[in-house]
Amino acid sequence: MPVEIANGTARIDVTAPHERVAEFGRMLRGVDANFHVEYVQQRLNPDELLTDRQREILLEAVDLGYYEVPRTCTLTEVADHVGIPKSTCSEVLQRVERTVVREFVDGLPRTPISFDAETARDS
Repeated sequence: MPVEIANGTARIDVTAPHERVAEFGRMLRGVDANFHVEYVQQRLNPDELLTDRQREILLEAVDLGYYEVPRTCTLTEVADHVGIPKSTCSEVLQRVERTVVREFVDGLPRTPISFDAETARDS
């Protein structure tokens, strides 16, 4: 639920365009509600992250097994399948990967992570 009430305090998670969130804050101030904002996080709709062409090439790469471990197809095969040069395919997928990874990482908490070399070797 987007609303939690405990000990007389309501916690409300709001997902909306910026102007609608600002309007909600103005409405709360208008009724003299005591509130504070813990954090604001911008999230894009996944459909807005990639261009249609990027999405098309990514989905083909996934379907063909380019992101399997181990890979079941090569970059050349993906490029041939979508009808573009290998270099263009590589650039498009790199841009897609950068966009998707940045969006994912931006949503992660920034806490220090301990690193164990023994565990890393086993991964």
